[in-house]
Amino acid sequence: MIDENRRLYFKRLFNNNYKIDGVLKYIEQINEEKIIKYENITLRVYYRKDKDKIDDNFLMKVLKRAKIIIKEKPIIINLIFTLEKKKFNNCSTEILTEKNVNSGFTYVNGNEIFIFRREEFPKVILHEMIHHNFNIHNDEFKEINKRKLMRAFNIDEKTTLILNEAMVELWATILHLSFIAKENNWDLNKLIYMELRYSLYKCWQIMRLRNSKLWFDRCNIYSYIIFKTILLNYLEDLNKIYKYPNRYNDTIITDFIINHKELPKIEKNPKFNLDGKIIQRPDKSLCFMLLSDL
Repeated sequence: MIDENRRLYFKRLFNNNYKIDGVLKYIEQINEEKIIKYENITLRVYYRKDKDKIDDNFLMKVLKRAKIIIKEKPIIINLIFTLEKKKFNNCSTEILTEKNVNSGFTYVNGNEIFIFRREEFPKVILHEMIHHNFNIHNDEFKEINKRKLMRAFNIDEKTTLILNEAMVELWATILHLSFIAKENNWDLNKLIYMELRYSLYKCWQIMRLRNSKLWFDRCNIYSYIIFKTILLNYLEDLNKIYKYPNRYNDTIITDFIINHKELPKIEKNPKFNLDGKIIQRPDKSLCFMLLSDL
């Protein structure tokens, strides 16, 4: 059973932060809460007992991955198992918003994480955990650097743009691939290649929406996908100027992204064979990764 006060809390929270109709409808249908703990991390899964399949073993595997990022700080992860998909709009002129791409959020001065899509949740947990690692997370984003990026990429000044999300997503991508490579005895370089091809295709799809105009969105998609893909595509060069656990310098990363803005074009949805299984996202998907559900 779910505490009704908890349901009311979620309704208020998601009416204020991400007012996505499918998420709010799902919150009304939740009738079960499952709590799984692993050391300093508590996972609270909210779902429909009669409709949603929950894999306890897989959830524990994901928690053990997350533990490597934050070893001591107590973290509560609220996972609302909605079936809402991340995807492009049917109308190409419609503005992209949080409905299209966002899956979670956290408050770094607190200890709670909120994830509201089943899709990509294993990687999203890593992404939100990384926000609590202050060797990576960095809220400093000088206005001059934001303006430089907007000019270089023809982005409307009213567009949501948070450089930190590109760095956090890059780390989430690399860590997730490292975990699944080790767990399945897969070649990490092959996985990175697959992800890069997928990300390049998403970049090409996004660029096609521009129609020679200034880019505008309400969901920070340039950081999540375009800037992240630039960093991933030029990872060897990035390693020359930035290494963990040193905190990144937003001016250096800004200049790096601008100087490496040219990307290869992938104009066809990539398809791969991984251990005999065909891997391909739907063409309209706006998932940030190809393998993020594993």
